[in-house]
Amino acid sequence: MTNILKYLKALNLVGNLASDDSGGNNFEPVSISLLDILNSDSSDGTFTIDVAESIKICGEVTELTVSEGQSASVLKLGISVEVPVVIQRISLVLDYRPTVATEHGFQSWSPIRITDIDDVRPSRDSMPDWVKGMYYSDAKAVGKVFAADQYMACKNENSFAMVGFLSTLKHFSNLTVENGNLVVNAILDGVTVEIGSFDLDPIYFSITNISGDGTHEKPDFVSPEFDRSFNFYMDLWSQYSEARSKRSFALDFSNEKKGKVDLGWCSWYQYFWDLEPSHIDDAIDEGVNRGYDLIQIDDGF
Repeated sequence: MTNILKYLKALNLVGNLASDDSGGNNFEPVSISLLDILNSDSSDGTFTIDVAESIKICGEVTELTVSEGQSASVLKLGISVEVPVVIQRISLVLDYRPTVATEHGFQSWSPIRITDIDDVRPSRDSMPDWVKGMYYSDAKAVGKVFAADQYMACKNENSFAMVGFLSTLKHFSNLTVENGNLVVNAILDGVTVEIGSFDLDPIYFSITNISGDGTHEKPDFVSPEFDRSFNFYMDLWSQYSEARSKRSFALDFSNEKKGKVDLGWCSWYQYFWDLEPSHIDDAIDEGVNRGYDLIQIDDGF
């Protein structure tokens, strides 16, 4: 099975104690091995790791079957603190070294492409931070490291991987390639975690080995295996994010029952910012005739 813990190299917590107003990072990177997790205090699929005094990371892994010969795992992480802590980010460094990956931001206008991970585009770093922030979750990473918001489809000469968060209900996120390794980042933006616990959005992880299987000469994004992995992630994402999908929250992926997907109209794609009240009235009338479920009005920001 594809267990993310087998690929986990280190966990980095970036932040400071709420009582420290210096704005610096109080915490050193923590190297975590699979042995550390296996030796933790639970044997039921959960684990607890001390990352600093009075601060623990708690986790639970669930393994899933994508299809015959393909598997995935979902990692649920939470931070437990005995003192208030300000957190900038929590990062997982994985022992997976991609060479080609998808690049995209959270915005529909963000650049979207499949490219070598060395193509960082340093010229983007000269853009103002407010412009970077329009297109990417982490403005500071733009032009410095290869990054993709929320999920990354990537590959090397032996395998392809589908890795990403399954929601944005708790925080922004991105995946980066740093020193050759894939890094999964929960971007907390300075949130204060009071005494108690805070759960991160779940993380999906799937690697499909291709080399030597006699089916493909090399991993390919245009292949049935990748399609299954990508679609499985997207279906799972819709469930964790409480979105509508063709499977309509059917957690049993062997169930092919089709759910209803809302049909709608968005003003932006027809009128952009040149929008009048009469346009909305006309769209509503037409929507009734066509069976629309919703009308979305975009204010043109």
